[in-house]
Amino acid sequence: MQETRRQKMDELRRRLEDLLPTPEPFDLLQRAQRLEQARLLCHEAFDLYRRQPDRRAEEHLWRLTAALWHQAQDDFYTDEFEENFRNLQRRDPKALEPAVRFLEIDPWCFRSGYIKQDLIRHILRYQLNELYQARLAKVVLNAIDYRDRREFRYYCRLAKKVQSPQLKQEIEKRVSSQDAAVRRRALWVLARLTHGSKFHITRGILQFKRKQYKDAVGDLTRALLLGADWWTTTAYFWRGKSCAQLQEFEKAVADFSRVIDLDEQANASLCRVSQSYWQERKDVRGYLWRGHMHSRLHKYLEAVDDFSKAIDGQASNAYAWYGRARALHKLGDDQKALPDIDRSIELNPNDAEGYYVRGMVYLGLFDWDAAIKDLQRAIELDQPKQSVRYVKLSQAFFESRKYQDAFDAATEAVKLCNASADGHCWLAKACFELEMYDDAVAHFSSSIELAQGPDKAPYYRLRAKAYDKLGQSDLFEQDLQWLREHPIEVDDERGN
Repeated sequence: MQETRRQKMDELRRRLEDLLPTPEPFDLLQRAQRLEQARLLCHEAFDLYRRQPDRRAEEHLWRLTAALWHQAQDDFYTDEFEENFRNLQRRDPKALEPAVRFLEIDPWCFRSGYIKQDLIRHILRYQLNELYQARLAKVVLNAIDYRDRREFRYYCRLAKKVQSPQLKQEIEKRVSSQDAAVRRRALWVLARLTHGSKFHITRGILQFKRKQYKDAVGDLTRALLLGADWWTTTAYFWRGKSCAQLQEFEKAVADFSRVIDLDEQANASLCRVSQSYWQERKDVRGYLWRGHMHSRLHKYLEAVDDFSKAIDGQASNAYAWYGRARALHKLGDDQKALPDIDRSIELNPNDAEGYYVRGMVYLGLFDWDAAIKDLQRAIELDQPKQSVRYVKLSQAFFESRKYQDAFDAATEAVKLCNASADGHCWLAKACFELEMYDDAVAHFSSSIELAQGPDKAPYYRLRAKAYDKLGQSDLFEQDLQWLREHPIEVDDERGN
Protein backbone atom coordinates (compact mmCIF):
# COMPACT_ATOMS: atom_id res chain seq x y z
CA MET A 1 0.00 0.00 0.00
CA GLN A 2 2.80 2.43 0.94
CA GLU A 3 4.70 1.57 -2.26
CA THR A 4 1.60 2.29 -4.35
CA ARG A 5 1.11 5.62 -2.54
CA ARG A 6 4.74 6.63 -3.21
CA GLN A 7 4.38 5.73 -6.87
CA LYS A 8 1.22 7.82 -7.11
CA MET A 9 2.94 10.78 -5.44
CA ASP A 10 5.91 10.54 -7.83
CA GLU A 11 3.51 10.52 -10.77
CA LEU A 12 1.70 13.61 -9.42
CA ARG A 13 5.00 15.43 -8.89
CA ARG A 14 6.02 14.76 -12.50
CA ARG A 15 2.69 16.08 -13.76
CA LEU A 16 3.03 19.10 -11.49
CA GLU A 17 6.46 19.93 -12.91
CA ASP A 18 5.13 19.62 -16.47
CA LEU A 19 2.29 22.06 -15.74
CA LEU A 20 4.26 24.67 -13.82
CA PRO A 21 5.47 26.74 -16.84
CA THR A 22 2.81 29.12 -18.21
CA PRO A 23 2.27 28.45 -21.95
CA GLU A 24 3.76 31.19 -24.10
CA PRO A 25 2.86 32.89 -26.36
CA PHE A 26 -0.73 33.35 -25.14
CA ASP A 27 -2.92 30.53 -26.46
CA LEU A 28 -6.43 30.30 -25.00
CA LEU A 29 -6.93 26.61 -25.81
CA GLN A 30 -3.58 25.60 -24.32
CA ARG A 31 -4.26 27.57 -21.15
CA ALA A 32 -7.74 26.06 -20.89
CA GLN A 33 -6.24 22.59 -21.20
CA ARG A 34 -3.63 23.45 -18.54
CA LEU A 35 -6.34 24.78 -16.20
CA GLU A 36 -8.41 21.61 -16.53
CA GLN A 37 -5.36 19.38 -15.99
CA ALA A 38 -4.41 21.43 -12.91
CA ARG A 39 -7.91 21.01 -11.50
CA LEU A 40 -7.81 17.23 -11.92
CA LEU A 41 -4.31 17.11 -10.46
CA CYS A 42 -5.43 19.02 -7.38
CA HIS A 43 -8.35 16.66 -6.80
CA GLU A 44 -6.13 13.60 -7.14
CA ALA A 45 -3.61 15.06 -4.68
CA PHE A 46 -6.38 15.75 -2.19
CA ASP A 47 -7.57 12.15 -2.51
CA LEU A 48 -4.13 11.10 -1.22
CA TYR A 49 -4.15 13.65 1.60
CA ARG A 50 -7.78 13.61 2.86
CA ARG A 51 -6.78 15.93 5.76
CA GLN A 52 -5.07 13.13 7.69
CA PRO A 53 -2.58 14.57 10.25
CA ASP A 54 0.05 11.90 9.57
CA ARG A 55 0.28 12.69 5.85
CA ARG A 56 2.56 15.72 5.82
CA ALA A 57 4.17 14.92 2.46
CA GLU A 58 0.76 14.43 0.86
CA GLU A 59 -0.47 17.71 2.38
CA HIS A 60 2.53 19.58 0.98
CA LEU A 61 1.95 18.10 -2.47
CA TRP A 62 -1.75 18.99 -2.35
CA ARG A 63 -0.99 22.60 -1.41
CA LEU A 64 1.44 22.84 -4.34
CA THR A 65 -1.19 21.51 -6.76
CA ALA A 66 -3.83 23.86 -5.31
CA ALA A 67 -1.46 26.80 -5.82
CA LEU A 68 -0.90 25.66 -9.40
CA TRP A 69 -4.66 25.41 -9.97
CA HIS A 70 -5.21 28.97 -8.72
CA GLN A 71 -2.30 30.20 -10.83
CA ALA A 72 -3.72 28.45 -13.89
CA GLN A 73 -7.05 30.22 -13.28
CA ASP A 74 -5.28 33.57 -13.13
CA ASP A 75 -3.37 32.76 -16.32
CA PHE A 76 -6.59 31.87 -18.12
CA TYR A 77 -8.97 34.48 -16.69
CA THR A 78 -6.52 37.36 -16.96
CA ASP A 79 -7.05 40.92 -15.75
CA GLU A 80 -7.61 41.91 -19.36
CA PHE A 81 -10.31 39.28 -19.72
CA GLU A 82 -12.06 40.48 -16.54
CA GLU A 83 -11.89 44.09 -17.73
CA ASN A 84 -13.37 43.17 -21.12
CA PHE A 85 -16.18 41.29 -19.34
CA ARG A 86 -17.02 44.35 -17.24
CA ASN A 87 -16.98 46.52 -20.35
CA LEU A 88 -19.31 44.05 -22.08
CA GLN A 89 -21.77 44.50 -19.21
CA ARG A 90 -21.58 48.26 -19.82
CA ARG A 91 -22.33 47.67 -23.55
CA ASP A 92 -18.97 49.00 -24.64
CA PRO A 93 -18.67 48.29 -28.41
CA LYS A 94 -14.95 47.51 -28.02
CA ALA A 95 -15.73 44.62 -25.67
CA LEU A 96 -17.83 42.79 -28.26
CA GLU A 97 -14.91 41.50 -30.33
CA PRO A 98 -13.09 39.69 -27.44
CA ALA A 99 -16.39 38.12 -26.35
CA VAL A 100 -17.19 36.81 -29.83
CA ARG A 101 -13.64 35.55 -30.25
CA PHE A 102 -13.88 33.66 -26.94
CA LEU A 103 -17.07 31.92 -28.16
CA GLU A 104 -15.43 31.07 -31.49
CA ILE A 105 -12.36 29.52 -29.84
CA ASP A 106 -14.72 27.68 -27.48
CA PRO A 107 -12.33 26.66 -24.67
CA TRP A 108 -13.57 24.10 -22.17
CA CYS A 109 -12.31 24.24 -18.60
CA PHE A 110 -13.25 25.22 -15.06
CA ARG A 111 -16.07 27.88 -15.08
CA SER A 112 -16.00 28.20 -18.89
CA GLY A 113 -19.66 27.14 -19.25
CA TYR A 114 -20.85 29.85 -16.86
CA ILE A 115 -18.65 32.41 -18.62
CA LYS A 116 -20.06 31.50 -22.03
CA GLN A 117 -23.67 31.79 -20.92
CA ASP A 118 -22.95 35.18 -19.35
CA LEU A 119 -21.16 36.36 -22.48
CA ILE A 120 -24.11 35.31 -24.63
CA ARG A 121 -26.56 36.95 -22.24
CA HIS A 122 -24.77 40.29 -22.61
CA ILE A 123 -24.17 39.92 -26.37
CA LEU A 124 -27.92 39.55 -26.87
CA ARG A 125 -28.33 43.20 -25.80
CA TYR A 126 -26.11 44.49 -28.64
CA GLN A 127 -27.15 45.58 -32.11
CA LEU A 128 -25.06 43.20 -34.24
CA ASN A 129 -23.85 43.93 -37.76
CA GLU A 130 -23.89 41.30 -40.50
CA LEU A 131 -20.31 40.22 -39.88
CA TYR A 132 -20.90 39.50 -36.20
CA GLN A 133 -24.18 37.75 -37.01
CA ALA A 134 -22.40 35.45 -39.48
CA ARG A 135 -19.62 34.66 -37.00
CA LEU A 136 -22.07 33.94 -34.18
CA ALA A 137 -24.19 31.78 -36.50
CA LYS A 138 -21.12 29.55 -36.90
CA VAL A 139 -20.79 29.50 -33.12
CA VAL A 140 -24.38 28.21 -32.86
CA LEU A 141 -23.77 25.50 -35.46
CA ASN A 142 -20.60 24.45 -33.63
CA ALA A 143 -22.62 24.16 -30.40
CA ILE A 144 -25.20 21.96 -32.16
CA ASP A 145 -22.47 19.70 -33.53
CA TYR A 146 -20.38 19.27 -30.39
CA ARG A 147 -21.98 20.64 -27.23
CA ASP A 148 -24.34 18.88 -24.82
CA ARG A 149 -23.87 20.94 -21.70
CA ARG A 150 -25.96 23.08 -19.37
CA GLU A 151 -25.32 26.37 -21.21
CA PHE A 152 -26.81 25.07 -24.47
CA ARG A 153 -30.12 26.88 -23.85
CA TYR A 154 -28.20 30.15 -24.16
CA TYR A 155 -26.97 29.09 -27.59
CA CYS A 156 -30.64 28.58 -28.49
CA ARG A 157 -31.28 32.20 -27.52
CA LEU A 158 -28.26 33.31 -29.51
CA ALA A 159 -29.66 31.50 -32.57
CA LYS A 160 -32.84 33.54 -32.23
CA LYS A 161 -30.74 36.72 -32.20
CA VAL A 162 -28.70 35.90 -35.33
CA GLN A 163 -31.29 33.89 -37.25
CA SER A 164 -31.27 33.96 -41.03
CA PRO A 165 -32.53 31.71 -43.86
CA GLN A 166 -29.02 30.28 -44.25
CA LEU A 167 -28.74 29.45 -40.54
CA LYS A 168 -32.18 27.83 -40.50
CA GLN A 169 -31.26 25.76 -43.56
CA GLU A 170 -28.07 24.51 -41.88
CA ILE A 171 -29.98 23.61 -38.73
CA GLU A 172 -32.61 21.73 -40.75
CA LYS A 173 -29.83 19.65 -42.32
CA ARG A 174 -28.71 18.63 -38.84
CA VAL A 175 -32.25 17.58 -37.91
CA SER A 176 -31.75 14.54 -40.19
CA SER A 177 -28.28 13.75 -38.79
CA GLN A 178 -27.45 10.15 -37.93
CA ASP A 179 -26.21 11.33 -34.52
CA ALA A 180 -29.18 11.37 -32.13
CA ALA A 181 -27.59 14.05 -29.92
CA VAL A 182 -27.06 16.36 -32.91
CA ARG A 183 -30.66 15.79 -34.03
CA ARG A 184 -31.95 16.63 -30.55
CA ARG A 185 -29.94 19.82 -30.25
CA ALA A 186 -30.90 20.89 -33.77
CA LEU A 187 -34.59 20.41 -32.93
CA TRP A 188 -34.21 22.53 -29.80
CA VAL A 189 -32.61 25.38 -31.72
CA LEU A 190 -35.14 25.08 -34.54
CA ALA A 191 -37.99 25.27 -32.04
CA ARG A 192 -36.45 28.43 -30.63
CA LEU A 193 -36.31 29.97 -34.10
CA THR A 194 -39.89 29.10 -34.99
CA HIS A 195 -41.62 29.56 -31.61
CA GLY A 196 -40.62 31.05 -28.29
CA SER A 197 -41.14 29.55 -24.85
CA LYS A 198 -44.32 31.57 -24.25
CA PHE A 199 -45.90 30.03 -27.37
CA HIS A 200 -45.13 26.50 -26.12
CA ILE A 201 -46.51 27.29 -22.66
CA THR A 202 -49.73 28.71 -24.13
CA ARG A 203 -50.15 25.72 -26.45
CA GLY A 204 -49.33 23.31 -23.60
CA ILE A 205 -52.08 24.83 -21.43
CA LEU A 206 -54.57 24.59 -24.29
CA GLN A 207 -53.65 20.95 -24.87
CA PHE A 208 -54.13 20.27 -21.15
CA LYS A 209 -57.62 21.77 -21.32
CA ARG A 210 -58.33 19.57 -24.36
CA LYS A 211 -57.17 16.55 -22.29
CA GLN A 212 -54.21 15.95 -24.62
CA TYR A 213 -51.87 15.49 -21.68
CA LYS A 214 -48.89 13.87 -23.43
CA ASP A 215 -48.77 16.69 -25.99
CA ALA A 216 -49.06 19.19 -23.14
CA VAL A 217 -46.05 17.65 -21.39
CA GLY A 218 -44.07 17.83 -24.63
CA ASP A 219 -44.79 21.51 -25.22
CA LEU A 220 -44.16 22.54 -21.62
CA THR A 221 -40.90 20.58 -21.54
CA ARG A 222 -39.80 22.35 -24.72
CA ALA A 223 -40.66 25.71 -23.16
CA LEU A 224 -38.44 24.93 -20.16
CA LEU A 225 -35.59 23.78 -22.39
CA LEU A 226 -35.83 27.01 -24.37
CA GLY A 227 -35.73 29.06 -21.18
CA ALA A 228 -39.14 30.18 -19.99
CA ASP A 229 -37.82 33.18 -18.01
CA TRP A 230 -40.74 34.78 -16.14
CA TRP A 231 -43.03 31.95 -17.25
CA THR A 232 -40.90 29.18 -15.72
CA THR A 233 -43.18 28.65 -12.72
CA THR A 234 -46.24 28.45 -14.97
CA ALA A 235 -44.53 25.87 -17.19
CA TYR A 236 -43.56 23.64 -14.25
CA PHE A 237 -47.04 23.98 -12.71
CA TRP A 238 -48.96 22.93 -15.82
CA ARG A 239 -46.49 20.17 -16.64
CA GLY A 240 -46.98 18.83 -13.12
CA LYS A 241 -50.76 18.87 -13.60
CA SER A 242 -50.37 17.08 -16.94
CA CYS A 243 -48.15 14.40 -15.37
CA ALA A 244 -50.76 13.99 -12.63
CA GLN A 245 -53.44 13.31 -15.25
CA LEU A 246 -51.11 10.73 -16.84
CA GLN A 247 -50.71 9.18 -13.34
CA GLU A 248 -46.98 9.90 -13.41
CA PHE A 249 -47.12 11.06 -9.81
CA GLU A 250 -43.38 11.00 -9.03
CA LYS A 251 -42.68 13.30 -11.98
CA ALA A 252 -45.53 15.54 -10.87
CA VAL A 253 -44.04 15.75 -7.36
CA ALA A 254 -40.71 16.87 -8.84
CA ASP A 255 -42.42 19.61 -10.89
CA PHE A 256 -44.52 20.88 -8.00
CA SER A 257 -41.41 20.93 -5.80
CA ARG A 258 -39.83 23.22 -8.38
CA VAL A 259 -42.96 25.39 -8.34
CA ILE A 260 -42.66 25.66 -4.56
CA ASP A 261 -39.02 26.75 -4.79
CA LEU A 262 -39.79 29.41 -7.42
CA ASP A 263 -42.89 30.66 -5.57
CA GLU A 264 -40.91 30.91 -2.33
CA GLN A 265 -38.33 33.08 -4.10
CA ALA A 266 -41.07 35.30 -5.53
CA ASN A 267 -42.88 35.52 -2.19
CA ALA A 268 -39.65 36.48 -0.44
CA SER A 269 -39.07 39.29 -2.92
CA LEU A 270 -42.62 40.60 -2.60
CA CYS A 271 -42.57 40.39 1.21
CA ARG A 272 -39.51 42.61 1.25
CA VAL A 273 -41.57 45.24 -0.54
CA SER A 274 -44.69 44.98 1.62
CA GLN A 275 -44.56 42.17 4.16
CA SER A 276 -48.00 42.58 5.71
CA TYR A 277 -49.73 42.75 2.31
CA TRP A 278 -48.06 39.87 0.48
CA GLN A 279 -47.87 37.36 3.32
CA GLU A 280 -51.68 37.26 3.29
CA ARG A 281 -51.55 36.50 -0.45
CA LYS A 282 -48.80 33.90 -0.44
CA ASP A 283 -49.03 31.52 -3.40
CA VAL A 284 -49.43 27.96 -2.05
CA ARG A 285 -50.52 26.15 -5.22
CA GLY A 286 -47.31 24.09 -5.26
CA TYR A 287 -47.91 22.78 -1.73
CA LEU A 288 -51.56 21.99 -2.53
CA TRP A 289 -50.77 19.99 -5.64
CA ARG A 290 -47.70 18.28 -4.19
CA GLY A 291 -49.78 17.29 -1.18
CA HIS A 292 -52.38 15.84 -3.53
CA MET A 293 -49.68 13.88 -5.40
CA HIS A 294 -48.26 12.54 -2.14
CA SER A 295 -51.76 11.36 -1.24
CA ARG A 296 -52.03 9.57 -4.58
CA LEU A 297 -48.69 7.89 -3.82
CA HIS A 298 -50.01 6.91 -0.34
CA LYS A 299 -47.34 9.08 1.30
CA TYR A 300 -49.78 10.57 3.76
CA LEU A 301 -47.25 11.94 6.25
CA GLU A 302 -45.64 13.99 3.47
CA ALA A 303 -49.13 15.05 2.33
CA VAL A 304 -49.99 16.27 5.85
CA ASP A 305 -46.77 18.30 5.90
CA ASP A 306 -47.51 19.91 2.50
CA PHE A 307 -51.11 20.79 3.37
CA SER A 308 -49.98 22.20 6.73
CA LYS A 309 -47.56 24.53 4.93
CA ALA A 310 -50.37 25.54 2.57
CA ILE A 311 -52.56 26.36 5.58
CA ASP A 312 -49.73 28.41 7.10
CA GLY A 313 -49.54 30.39 3.86
CA GLN A 314 -53.28 30.68 3.16
CA ALA A 315 -55.49 29.85 6.12
CA SER A 316 -58.59 30.65 4.07
CA ASN A 317 -57.92 27.94 1.47
CA ALA A 318 -60.65 25.30 1.87
CA TYR A 319 -58.81 22.67 -0.19
CA ALA A 320 -55.77 22.86 2.11
CA TRP A 321 -57.93 21.99 5.14
CA TYR A 322 -59.74 19.29 3.14
CA GLY A 323 -56.48 17.74 1.91
CA ARG A 324 -54.95 17.58 5.39
CA ALA A 325 -58.15 16.11 6.84
CA ARG A 326 -58.24 13.42 4.17
CA ALA A 327 -54.56 12.53 4.71
CA LEU A 328 -55.07 12.35 8.49
CA HIS A 329 -58.09 10.11 7.95
CA LYS A 330 -55.97 7.80 5.79
CA LEU A 331 -53.43 7.68 8.62
CA GLY A 332 -56.24 6.65 10.99
CA ASP A 333 -56.12 9.87 13.03
CA ASP A 334 -59.79 10.82 12.75
CA GLN A 335 -59.75 12.91 15.94
CA LYS A 336 -57.31 15.35 14.33
CA ALA A 337 -59.02 15.10 10.92
CA LEU A 338 -62.43 16.20 12.24
CA PRO A 339 -61.64 19.88 13.05
CA ASP A 340 -59.81 20.22 9.72
CA ILE A 341 -62.73 18.95 7.65
CA ASP A 342 -65.12 21.08 9.72
CA ARG A 343 -63.05 24.14 8.78
CA SER A 344 -63.02 23.10 5.11
CA ILE A 345 -66.83 22.81 5.03
CA GLU A 346 -67.16 26.12 6.83
CA LEU A 347 -65.09 27.77 4.08
CA ASN A 348 -66.83 25.89 1.25
CA PRO A 349 -70.28 24.73 2.42
CA ASN A 350 -71.34 23.40 -1.00
CA ASP A 351 -68.45 20.97 -1.50
CA ALA A 352 -69.77 17.42 -1.85
CA GLU A 353 -66.29 15.96 -1.37
CA GLY A 354 -65.94 17.74 1.97
CA TYR A 355 -69.15 16.23 3.33
CA TYR A 356 -68.10 12.82 2.00
CA VAL A 357 -64.74 12.94 3.79
CA ARG A 358 -66.39 14.12 7.01
CA GLY A 359 -68.81 11.21 6.70
CA MET A 360 -65.81 8.88 6.39
CA VAL A 361 -64.24 10.50 9.45
CA TYR A 362 -67.44 9.95 11.44
CA LEU A 363 -67.44 6.33 10.29
CA GLY A 364 -63.94 6.03 11.73
CA LEU A 365 -65.19 7.57 14.98
CA PHE A 366 -68.21 5.18 15.07
CA ASP A 367 -70.65 8.09 14.98
CA TRP A 368 -73.10 6.43 12.59
CA ASP A 369 -75.87 9.06 12.67
CA ALA A 370 -73.47 11.93 11.92
CA ALA A 371 -71.91 9.84 9.14
CA ILE A 372 -75.33 9.16 7.60
CA LYS A 373 -76.22 12.86 7.67
CA ASP A 374 -72.99 13.95 5.95
CA LEU A 375 -73.04 11.17 3.36
CA GLN A 376 -76.64 12.01 2.45
CA ARG A 377 -75.63 15.66 2.07
CA ALA A 378 -72.70 14.64 -0.16
CA ILE A 379 -75.10 12.65 -2.36
CA GLU A 380 -77.46 15.63 -2.60
CA LEU A 381 -74.62 17.85 -3.82
CA ASP A 382 -73.10 15.25 -6.14
CA GLN A 383 -73.31 15.91 -9.86
CA PRO A 384 -73.13 13.32 -11.32
CA LYS A 385 -73.96 10.73 -8.68
CA GLN A 386 -71.11 8.47 -7.53
CA SER A 387 -71.47 4.84 -6.54
CA VAL A 388 -68.90 5.04 -3.75
CA ARG A 389 -71.03 7.57 -1.85
CA TYR A 390 -73.94 5.10 -1.71
CA VAL A 391 -71.57 2.27 -0.69
CA LYS A 392 -70.39 4.21 2.35
CA LEU A 393 -73.93 5.33 3.14
CA SER A 394 -75.02 1.70 3.05
CA GLN A 395 -72.19 0.85 5.43
CA ALA A 396 -73.29 3.60 7.84
CA PHE A 397 -76.92 2.41 7.75
CA PHE A 398 -75.80 -1.21 8.26
CA GLU A 399 -73.61 -0.34 11.26
CA SER A 400 -76.53 1.54 12.81
CA ARG A 401 -78.72 -1.58 12.21
CA LYS A 402 -81.00 0.14 9.70
CA TYR A 403 -80.89 -2.80 7.32
CA GLN A 404 -83.66 -1.75 4.94
CA ASP A 405 -82.03 1.64 4.43
CA ALA A 406 -78.69 -0.11 3.95
CA PHE A 407 -80.34 -2.34 1.33
CA ASP A 408 -81.78 0.66 -0.54
CA ALA A 409 -78.45 2.56 -0.54
CA ALA A 410 -76.46 -0.49 -1.67
CA THR A 411 -79.01 -1.20 -4.41
CA GLU A 412 -78.49 2.35 -5.74
CA ALA A 413 -74.70 1.85 -5.58
CA VAL A 414 -74.90 -1.31 -7.67
CA LYS A 415 -77.19 0.40 -10.17
CA LEU A 416 -74.65 3.18 -10.64
CA CYS A 417 -71.70 0.76 -10.86
CA ASN A 418 -72.41 -2.94 -11.24
CA ALA A 419 -68.64 -3.62 -11.09
CA SER A 420 -68.35 -2.49 -7.47
CA ALA A 421 -67.31 -5.43 -5.28
CA ASP A 422 -67.97 -3.39 -2.11
CA GLY A 423 -71.40 -2.37 -3.42
CA HIS A 424 -72.40 -6.00 -3.91
CA CYS A 425 -70.89 -6.89 -0.52
CA TRP A 426 -72.96 -4.39 1.48
CA LEU A 427 -76.05 -5.27 -0.51
CA ALA A 428 -75.44 -8.94 0.30
CA LYS A 429 -74.93 -8.15 4.00
CA ALA A 430 -78.21 -6.22 4.10
CA CYS A 431 -79.97 -9.12 2.34
CA PHE A 432 -78.51 -11.52 4.90
CA GLU A 433 -79.81 -9.49 7.83
CA LEU A 434 -83.21 -9.19 6.10
CA GLU A 435 -83.18 -13.01 5.73
CA MET A 436 -83.03 -12.79 1.92
CA TYR A 437 -80.39 -15.53 1.80
CA ASP A 438 -80.68 -16.40 -1.91
CA ASP A 439 -80.07 -12.76 -2.83
CA ALA A 440 -77.22 -12.60 -0.33
CA VAL A 441 -75.54 -15.60 -2.00
CA ALA A 442 -75.94 -14.01 -5.44
CA HIS A 443 -74.35 -10.71 -4.38
CA PHE A 444 -71.55 -12.34 -2.40
CA SER A 445 -70.80 -14.37 -5.53
CA SER A 446 -70.66 -11.15 -7.55
CA SER A 447 -68.21 -9.68 -5.00
CA ILE A 448 -66.02 -12.78 -5.32
CA GLU A 449 -65.97 -12.47 -9.12
CA LEU A 450 -65.09 -8.77 -8.97
CA ALA A 451 -62.52 -8.91 -6.15
CA GLN A 452 -58.90 -9.87 -6.61
CA GLY A 453 -56.42 -11.80 -4.50
CA PRO A 454 -56.81 -11.48 -0.71
CA ASP A 455 -59.99 -9.40 -1.12
CA LYS A 456 -61.92 -12.57 -1.98
CA ALA A 457 -61.52 -14.21 1.44
CA PRO A 458 -64.13 -12.25 3.47
CA TYR A 459 -66.70 -12.74 0.71
CA TYR A 460 -66.17 -16.51 0.76
CA ARG A 461 -66.65 -16.55 4.52
CA LEU A 462 -69.85 -14.50 4.33
CA ARG A 463 -71.23 -16.58 1.47
CA ALA A 464 -70.54 -19.73 3.50
CA LYS A 465 -72.76 -18.32 6.27
CA ALA A 466 -75.52 -17.69 3.72
CA TYR A 467 -75.20 -21.25 2.37
CA ASP A 468 -75.43 -22.51 5.96
CA LYS A 469 -78.67 -20.60 6.48
CA LEU A 470 -80.05 -22.12 3.27
CA GLY A 471 -79.02 -25.61 4.38
CA GLN A 472 -76.82 -26.11 1.30
CA SER A 473 -74.13 -28.09 3.10
CA ASP A 474 -72.14 -29.06 -0.04
CA LEU A 475 -71.69 -25.47 -1.12
CA PHE A 476 -71.02 -24.48 2.49
CA GLU A 477 -68.18 -27.05 2.65
CA GLN A 478 -66.76 -25.85 -0.70
CA ASP A 479 -66.39 -22.31 0.62
CA LEU A 480 -64.87 -23.54 3.87
CA GLN A 481 -62.41 -25.64 1.88
CA TRP A 482 -61.36 -22.55 -0.08
CA LEU A 483 -60.84 -20.68 3.18
CA ARG A 484 -58.71 -23.52 4.57
CA GLU A 485 -56.56 -23.40 1.43
CA HIS A 486 -56.08 -19.63 1.81
CA PRO A 487 -55.52 -19.15 5.56
CA ILE A 488 -53.48 -15.94 5.27
CA GLU A 489 -56.20 -14.19 3.32
CA VAL A 490 -59.01 -14.79 5.81
CA ASP A 491 -58.29 -11.93 8.24
CA ASP A 492 -60.18 -8.99 6.78
CA GLU A 493 -62.43 -6.51 8.52
CA ARG A 494 -65.11 -6.80 5.82
CA GLY A 495 -65.68 -10.37 6.91
CA ASN A 496 -66.60 -9.48 10.49
